[in-house]
Amino acid sequence: MYFNKKIIKIVGYTLIFLVIFTCSVVLAVDDSIYVWSSETEPLTSETSAEIEKTEETNGDNLNLQSGGAILIEQKTGKVLYNHNAHEKLRPASVTKVMSILLIMEALDSGRIALTDKVPCTEDAAGMGGSQIWLEVGEELTVDEMLKAICVVSANDCTEQFRHL
Repeated sequence: MYFNKKIIKIVGYTLIFLVIFTCSVVLAVDDSIYVWSSETEPLTSETSAEIEKTEETNGDNLNLQSGGAILIEQKTGKVLYNHNAHEKLRPASVTKVMSILLIMEALDSGRIALTDKVPCTEDAAGMGGSQIWLEVGEELTVDEMLKAICVVSANDCTEQFRHL
């Protein structure tokens, strides 16, 4: 029961992380945008011209601080709003979702436990970006590091699990 509560907390932190650090998820291939539909029909696509048309009519009237965003109506695939939809952006902290998945799989398989102490390496301490400023040799539990990754987007904690 204790382990299940911890998993629920971790999943909760992960969802909070996703909401905070991502605007939208769209699969871009070549010059088409493919939208997942809950209907049984296959993926629908909008052409670059249609996306550029919505950008001309929308401008950036939302005054977004993000590098890019797109809002697509799920059933029709119509682009309702976009801001720099074709701009290639770095994935940033979204890559931490994969790290969290690998940590969860290692927990599930028994290779690590939430109570295991993990010392900070020199590489992790020098990561830069979002971090909790661990010092070389400082130890945190896997549980504490997961919380730091999910809540603070801690690069130094994420680096500790690079070789899972």
